[in-house]
Amino acid sequence: MLIAPHLTSSAVSFTKNTAGTTGPMFALMLVPALMMVGGAVDYVRTSRTKAAIQSAVDSVALAVAKNASMTLDEGNALLAATIANHRQSIPPAVTITTKLEKSGSTVIATASFDFPMTVAAIIKPKIPLSLRGKAVPPSAGNSPVCMLALNAIAPEAVITWGTADLTAPNCLVQANSTSSTALMTGGSATATAAKFCTGGGFDGTAFSPTPTVCAPAIDPFANTMNWTTLTAAEIPETGKCDTTGKLSVKKNTTYSVSASGVYRFCGGIIIQAGAVVTFEPGTYVINGEMKVSAGAEVNAPEGVTFLFASGSTTEFEDGFLTVQGGANFKVQAPKTGTFAGLALVNPTVSTYLPNKTTAAITHTIIGGGTVEIVGIFYAPQAKIRVTGNGTVNGTSTYFGMIADFVDLQGNGELFLNTASDHSTAGMPPMPQANFGATVSKLVN
Repeated sequence: MLIAPHLTSSAVSFTKNTAGTTGPMFALMLVPALMMVGGAVDYVRTSRTKAAIQSAVDSVALAVAKNASMTLDEGNALLAATIANHRQSIPPAVTITTKLEKSGSTVIATASFDFPMTVAAIIKPKIPLSLRGKAVPPSAGNSPVCMLALNAIAPEAVITWGTADLTAPNCLVQANSTSSTALMTGGSATATAAKFCTGGGFDGTAFSPTPTVCAPAIDPFANTMNWTTLTAAEIPETGKCDTTGKLSVKKNTTYSVSASGVYRFCGGIIIQAGAVVTFEPGTYVINGEMKVSAGAEVNAPEGVTFLFASGSTTEFEDGFLTVQGGANFKVQAPKTGTFAGLALVNPTVSTYLPNKTTAAITHTIIGGGTVEIVGIFYAPQAKIRVTGNGTVNGTSTYFGMIADFVDLQGNGELFLNTASDHSTAGMPPMPQANFGATVSKLVN
């Protein structure tokens, strides 16, 4: 007879205990599972919100970057309104802080808030978010430069005032300044160009077309028209003087350079009324004022550059140009060599501090006579002022200005024609304002 084995009390107890542990173990496993699911839900909510708000700050940064006339207050109002349109992505009780600012030509739009968690709130109730959009202005593309004011901060870096007319139908007029009034027109003045660019804003309604914000243009001659480079090319700032003191010329005179190719007026030159002065091809270095009086005439018909030197010693003054009303001033730049295409050059002035809001030195051209410059007037640390009656450069096919400031006043007209066929003038191609992209773009 078979007898069933005897089950010990310990064996029976074991089977009962196994059945009793299932519920607690499941409960312990459920907590992390719910946390994972809840965390995934919160991650999706956060990601959607971040994407919506990021799109909003990006769009506002781009819009402000390409609108030269928009003020910071208007930009901040636009940012707040755009964010408000995305409130459906954020719980109503959440407070959003917005801010729009400019750093140079870069526009920065920011939206900050604390995003509340749901299931994941057990670990962290809120996640702080700060989303930022940065954009730079549209560029002018690759455009011939008629007029470029290099000052980075000053108001009225390019101004057309009174009844003056600026006409540059085929090329670019640019003010690098980030001032809200970097470009300005006033009175009954007009300003016409293929494109107007500003690093900040503009004031006046006479611009055609309306200016746009552009990235700063780089000085195309910064690496070549400085005294270090010129000295290496055997055109030092100081050297043997061909004339000393303030020379006054009262009769017809012709000047020729020496074998070195350089003639130095160490105390400046004043050409008196009635005198006709001819400059033969070469470079003429001037310390002090070069003054062409009313009724006087300068003829430099081929291959001449006037180089205005800084006052390097106590006996010399900074060089600058004054053409009085009714004077005739005709200059044609060299076609080749160190100064190819450059008719008037003022590389530096002494004791100059960059980005001052007033000009360190001023070159003045007063119309009323015949003023024809074939070449570029390059004065990166000075103001070029054109005023008076009549037409300046009405027939020149190759003329541009690069300066710290440009000031056009009076009731005359200034023509800028750098987009003309340079080969017709026998000159090298004009410098291009190469800014990169042609639309405003986001940056890191």
